[in-house]
Amino acid sequence: MEVNVVSNGFHIVKTRDQIGGTLRTDVFELDTGRFQAFSNYIQDKEEEIIGFAESFNAKEAIRLSRKDLRKQWQSAR
Repeated sequence: MEVNVVSNGFHIVKTRDQIGGTLRTDVFELDTGRFQAFSNYIQDKEEEIIGFAESFNAKEAIRLSRKDLRKQWQSAR
């Protein structure tokens, strides 16, 4: 897992999985203390398929957005 902090309240996490290859997840911390995570596969250049989740915990938002992405990826392919 590779984590790049872009700015305060925003970071990018890259990992790999067996379904679509390298995953990129953008994580934003909102003023309310919640985290929003948007995941997509790097090979999906147009970012047509996006997984989204929101949680009070950053790791949980990441996990849920990846789960949503995998579900949408499999139904679209």
